[in-house]
Amino acid sequence: MLPPVVVDLGPDVGRPQLEIVLDACNEAIARGVCVPEGSAGDEAPRALALARAADRSVRVVRIEVRLAGSDGASFVRELRFARRDPVSERWRTVGLAIATLVGEGEQRAQEDAEASAPAAAVPAPGAAEPAPASGASEPEPERAPAPASAAQAEPEPAEEEAEEPPPPPPERSEPRRAREPEIVFEPQEPEPPLDWSHRPLFIGLGAVVGSGFDGGTWRSGGRLRGGWHFESGLALLASAGYALGSAEEPSVTWLTFDAGVGYRFALSERLNVGASLFAGAERARFELPSASQSLSQSEARFSPRLGLAADVWWRAAPMFGFWASLEGSTSGRETRVFIAPDREPARSLPVALALSVGFGFWL
Repeated sequence: MLPPVVVDLGPDVGRPQLEIVLDACNEAIARGVCVPEGSAGDEAPRALALARAADRSVRVVRIEVRLAGSDGASFVRELRFARRDPVSERWRTVGLAIATLVGEGEQRAQEDAEASAPAAAVPAPGAAEPAPASGASEPEPERAPAPASAAQAEPEPAEEEAEEPPPPPPERSEPRRAREPEIVFEPQEPEPPLDWSHRPLFIGLGAVVGSGFDGGTWRSGGRLRGGWHFESGLALLASAGYALGSAEEPSVTWLTFDAGVGYRFALSERLNVGASLFAGAERARFELPSASQSLSQSEARFSPRLGLAADVWWRAAPMFGFWASLEGSTSGRETRVFIAPDREPARSLPVALALSVGFGFWL
């Protein structure tokens, strides 16, 4: 059985991510198995794979594979991922890349070993020539051929000399390292999934309608909302609104400022509901026409506000969605406005209800 391939992802990578890398490596490796660091025991590993992410977002991962028994040769590859790639798919790609580097490294090591093997001995040019027969007549000493004429009389060995043996491979002076290309792995899906991850900041604009100055009137206007939502569910909220009353006498306008704290429950990655407690101030401006109809009297009053609200949020897109809120508030007191000496004063309700609907952006 082949020794294992030891995979080391560093101390910052959790066990679930390590399991994803090992499963992908064992799925793609041609021979042997991939095991985590420390589980190989006393057995020498077949290769050591070191993978390190540049940061917690796992956008860039550097992989180095060191082969055993090949003069310390190492192979390095850097993977760069797009922001829309799921994190689990990034770790799976790391496992596949480790198996690929181990296979390529062992193949190169085998090719280098075959190239460095000594070539077969080639016989000398004159070694294949048979010796003269014993019965041949001895040549006379003074007629011995000169070296130049002997070279001309033997053309066949000259042709053999033209076939030179291949030169020996150059000596390796340092460990061979693979090139470090930059590879970007794109997702297989034609359209990547939308990123519904948590976005803390919300800014919204909406319309508001609710009870007015007394039981027979109502108010309508607009509201600007903002909030900071924590991943735990806690939310810090703030709003400002302006509304007009429906009655002609007295003519009333409201300006409100609120701040509160709430908690949200995520029903899905796109839908969540919440409740909040808020406090603020309300400025009500009353305007009464005079008896001559040419002049008018106005008065502005500030009152504290305390209330409860329940709302629902739906994200139509990762950064855009709609919201609705139902709230009840009280100023703690009743307000009276005297329109004329012979008429009953207009009384405000101590409790006000309001419904708001709008859209917003998650940032």
